[in-house]
Amino acid sequence: MENLPFIQRFIFASFLSLLLFCQSVNALTFSPVSAGQVRFFNNANWEFDPFIDNASSTDQQWMKSHYYRMLVHAPYFDTENTWYPGGLAYVDAYAIYVGDPIVLTHPDWVMRDAQGNKLFIPWACQNGSCTQYAGDFSNPAYKQYRIQQMSTALAQGYKGLWLDDVNFTWRVGNGNGDFVAPIDKNTGKAMTLDAWRAYLAQYMEQIRATFPNNEITHNTIWFADAVDAQNPYINREIDAADYINLERGGNDDGLVGGTGEWSYSTFLKFVDYVHGRGADVIMMDIGTNTSELEYGMATWLLISQGNDLLGNNADNKLAWSAPNTWWAGYDSNLGNASGARYSWNNLLRRDFACGLVLVNEPEAATKTVSVGSGYKNLAGLAVTSVTLAAKQAAVLKKTCTTTSVVIPQPPVLKTFQQGLNGYTGAKDVAIYSASPTRNLGSASTLGMQGTQRRSSLMAWDVSQIPVTAKVQKVDISFNTTNASVNNFAIYEIKQPWVESQATWNNYATGKTWVSVGAGSASDRGTTSLGVFSSRALGSYTLTLNSAGLALVQNWVKNPAANRGIIFNDNLAADLATVSSKEDAAVNKRPKLSITYIMP
Repeated sequence: MENLPFIQRFIFASFLSLLLFCQSVNALTFSPVSAGQVRFFNNANWEFDPFIDNASSTDQQWMKSHYYRMLVHAPYFDTENTWYPGGLAYVDAYAIYVGDPIVLTHPDWVMRDAQGNKLFIPWACQNGSCTQYAGDFSNPAYKQYRIQQMSTALAQGYKGLWLDDVNFTWRVGNGNGDFVAPIDKNTGKAMTLDAWRAYLAQYMEQIRATFPNNEITHNTIWFADAVDAQNPYINREIDAADYINLERGGNDDGLVGGTGEWSYSTFLKFVDYVHGRGADVIMMDIGTNTSELEYGMATWLLISQGNDLLGNNADNKLAWSAPNTWWAGYDSNLGNASGARYSWNNLLRRDFACGLVLVNEPEAATKTVSVGSGYKNLAGLAVTSVTLAAKQAAVLKKTCTTTSVVIPQPPVLKTFQQGLNGYTGAKDVAIYSASPTRNLGSASTLGMQGTQRRSSLMAWDVSQIPVTAKVQKVDISFNTTNASVNNFAIYEIKQPWVESQATWNNYATGKTWVSVGAGSASDRGTTSLGVFSSRALGSYTLTLNSAGLALVQNWVKNPAANRGIIFNDNLAADLATVSSKEDAAVNKRPKLSITYIMP
């Protein structure tokens, strides 16, 4: 985790130019819709494991309704994606943990100093060593390796990635935690800070381009050296993220009063800057008592644009954010915002349809202000005035008619491909009229042709998806080994065929098709579910139509009804072939991808 107080003394004075730029950003990016309703972000680290392990259906529903997103860890959380679809998988952007075998197999993937010594990320260092080497994110092979690891995790159904150590200031050094500039292997010279930033920006953009449909969070040092409105690398990094994580939130001990480079005001204006570039923030606060919790939430309410998240990352966070200790303040709903924050009686204020929030900044004098009648504090007591010392806040509610925004559960993408992450639930076989009694279940390709009477059957066990899931989209991906100018329709198979026994004549040993080749309406459906029309070799993906969606939905609700599908075109003159599940390369095997949501 980043943003420790001692880092806060490395910022350059040029950051001050951000202040002038951000004076107008707040008004430009303001969006009032549901800004007063907390969207909670839960850090489900090892301490939270007891709440995940063997959670009852009631517990699961509570977590889904209270945690808009969770920071989780793969592969531990893999099996939980079926009931919690908002998990962001933790990945350190460039850490190689000491003891990882790739240090030996790929020594060039570790940053080194001029003498060839391996360099570290300066975290948890003692006795001349730290826990993580600094991976060389200027190395294309290393980046591709890390992105493949991310892809493997996302295939398990995670909503997205939470990338740690997205550091645009120096975070590399020796085993004592002292800064040491790495050698830039592209120049043979000491790496410059601009080069560090350029390589990291390119890396973040590559991740974004690889996973365009997944949410990506960057845990970054918000006050990184020389951040300003003109810094192209910082801008590129923000543009490659959906969320910027602010690890200590409003309760950060390093924030001071005034308008200087370390001020609370500058912190808020950085959030405005992020909003101005189209990203949202996660304010992972560190409040440890009810006064600090209210201050942290009030800070979030000052900047909330409707999609930002608020969390608690204090050492005692389970005392406030676990299912059995949930702080009721997080359930507050002030409704839509009436406008942006503004200065009022030397406090920061923001008004909402059902309340208001007041914040007294750090190091400020104690202030007492009248708020009028009709307000209650978070304890439910009527108040007409509040007294706020430095670094205190008041979240006040008033009676009004408002409708809570129902936070929809994000869709889950689940993929089924033989051999991928241990999956073994696929089966396929080609049937061929020229060899009517021959089983081809072990062949490495599947063929489809009309005039020579070839068809292919495929099925995937999808019972990992909860029976209550609602299917939204279904894709099937293939590796085409022989392209065709013809289109091959997909139909439902109705007979319980056996991969190692099915032939042109039989769907299983001693069990004949009603019409050979699964040709009758009793053997297969009559409604096309989609069309295979690959015109070139290599990767090809088709999307099932509404009838196909309905069929897969039925498989989910009733796994016993899942007999799979058949590809066929009785008029096709030329042959189309694709890799089967027996292909030596896992990524070439047929892959079923199902996108669903949980009610």
